[in-house]
Amino acid sequence: MSKKIKSSKHNDGEKPELKYHLIQYYRKNDMDYFIHKRLGEFLRRELDFYIKNEVLDLDETVSKDAKNIKLMQLKIGTIKKISERIIVFLNQIENFQKKLFEKKKLVLKTNYCISLDKIPETFYDEIRNNREQIREWKQLFKLNETSQGTLFSVNDEETLSIDYLKTHQKLVVDTAFFDDDFKYRLLASIDDLDEFIEGICIKSENWHALNLLEERYEKAIDCIYIDPPYNRQGDEFLYKDKFKHSSWLSMIDDRVKKAVKLMNDKSAIFTSIDDNEHSKLKLLQDAVFGPQNFVSNIVWQKKFSPQNDALWFSDNHDFIVCHSKNKENWRPNLLPRTEKHDKRYNNPDNDPRGDWTSGDLSVKT
Repeated sequence: MSKKIKSSKHNDGEKPELKYHLIQYYRKNDMDYFIHKRLGEFLRRELDFYIKNEVLDLDETVSKDAKNIKLMQLKIGTIKKISERIIVFLNQIENFQKKLFEKKKLVLKTNYCISLDKIPETFYDEIRNNREQIREWKQLFKLNETSQGTLFSVNDEETLSIDYLKTHQKLVVDTAFFDDDFKYRLLASIDDLDEFIEGICIKSENWHALNLLEERYEKAIDCIYIDPPYNRQGDEFLYKDKFKHSSWLSMIDDRVKKAVKLMNDKSAIFTSIDDNEHSKLKLLQDAVFGPQNFVSNIVWQKKFSPQNDALWFSDNHDFIVCHSKNKENWRPNLLPRTEKHDKRYNNPDNDPRGDWTSGDLSVKT
């Protein structure tokens, strides 16, 4: 790996090949890269602005010297002609990249997780002998520990009895551990697969996942929660978290607008964020949903101990910005009061208004 290569214009002197490729990899992933959706229009507007502010001389336009006016017209015409050729070329490249990115991606693999109570018993013998599935259950649910001393105790063997499966109907079978023949026979035993499925999990780039969901789940979603990159300009995350504000907003805008199509008229979206982009996110979602559909800025405590070495203030809170599709139709789903909650209230003086508990008397109603 000590082979020398010729340095690029970004490198001073020769560098070992490994170091060269590491630098190239870093630059590629650190660069604030995005595809411009309408590059041609943007560049033509910038060209007009440049000509009007940098090339066009107002004094010359009112000059009576026809030669000067003709010279300026020739200069502007030449700049526009050359620039237009460059713009057309760049726009073709950008549109090609856009088409590649927007091209529908293939679904490489699909698997199903189905609880035993929804699977015909004719499949149980194959399930109990699937060692990978049994290992998964043992790892997730500690079957060796929780089942000791019971009638259907799980031993160290990598199989289970059919009786054990019948008495543990909430164990979930993952078709990823079985061959295609088993998977398709199992799916064929289900009358209406679309109605049968209660939830889906997609591993994908988020914009393409939203496109995949759009046709089937348009106006069908009740609630959306997203946790986008906070744009902290740091490298402590596995995903990219270092964008220009404009690039970050463009990325979020595209995805939120896609998500709107999935939301029904009684739905809401909750977006987690911190101080870095909070104000910009609020304005963006106001623009998408309308400021009249802003519900609340929810502040939640992320640290329970103050940061004593903080340079300014201890950053103990983050935010969740909530907007609804239609604020008049949306209401939060309140959790039912439990017996534990009720115990906080009592009525020692038999007040006719009922049970009560002391609270902050300065609270604003």
